[in-house]
Amino acid sequence: MATKVVASSRNGLVGIVAVATALLTGQSIQAAQNMPHPAPSAPIRAYVAWPDRSEFQGVPYEASFQGPIEAFRTNDGNKVDRLAKTNAAVCRAASLAGRVSICIAYFVYEPGVDAAAIQRQVLGAPWAQLVSMADIESWQGKISGNHSVDINAEMATQGRWLGSPRRAIGYANAGDFARLWPSRNGANVILASYGTEVSERVAGQFAQQYTNGHYVLYGLPVRSDNAPPCDHNVYFGSLAGLLDTLGVTGTQGPVSGLLPPVAITIPPIAHPAPAVKPKPKVVAKAKPRARPVRHVYYRVRNGDILSRIAKRFGTTWRKLASLNHLRHPGRLHIRQSLLIH
Repeated sequence: MATKVVASSRNGLVGIVAVATALLTGQSIQAAQNMPHPAPSAPIRAYVAWPDRSEFQGVPYEASFQGPIEAFRTNDGNKVDRLAKTNAAVCRAASLAGRVSICIAYFVYEPGVDAAAIQRQVLGAPWAQLVSMADIESWQGKISGNHSVDINAEMATQGRWLGSPRRAIGYANAGDFARLWPSRNGANVILASYGTEVSERVAGQFAQQYTNGHYVLYGLPVRSDNAPPCDHNVYFGSLAGLLDTLGVTGTQGPVSGLLPPVAITIPPIAHPAPAVKPKPKVVAKAKPRARPVRHVYYRVRNGDILSRIAKRFGTTWRKLASLNHLRHPGRLHIRQSLLIH
């Protein structure tokens, strides 16, 4: 049986052997490297991966971007993302030209704010490839309680605006789904879980956000075109299947032409013979070596917030957010590794 992987023409076949072996074992790349490798004829799952972009990446999508999906933030509550209109214009033009199949515009839910209405104002008239996503987050307990009624109302409004309830989707981690949005009326959702593929899917889940730019899953991409590493999502399946799930039609042909499935063979891994240590050479005078740069990292603990971490290390939360490419500086994950300097 032919083996297929869908990969971005920008990113190429990133770490393709690691992708292949890890996808087959369901393990991380590091774990996969320590396990027996499958036979060359074993199948590989197709996937579609895409980035989430916002002002925190500092640059908008390039007009030349070619990929199955562009996703970008329009607003956080009543605060409009400063790159929203630029990203929307680029995405609209790319989808109408057939370079992009799906445009996902997301807003961050905030109680008491009609963030969906603000998104509609930012985007203007919808187009055929547009999908709206509600980003649901507790912000370390700042938002609590069951908000299903309000969230479902915003989702229903977006579905009517776009012409199909399937084109209004949601996003959260497992805890926030359970606490803030337990009743989702069958909405399609993306689950945030970094570094490993989730074994227990939440109701309505069709995709997973697998990295915030600092985690690796199966060698999938962590950056796109001109932007630094950022949030990325993956749908395991074909582009046609994803278009059907989201109720989007009209551009699969041109984009599939740009991103053809690729048949690959997994080569057997050759185990090298033990290295023979060379005899030490007599050096008359050793040159002084440059002192290596030592980076300092901090692992996030329960209750940590970025401003307190910054104060502890004599810096600012803005510098840490920029250094770590944090899209949401207020959202940290326990055991997340932060680069301090």
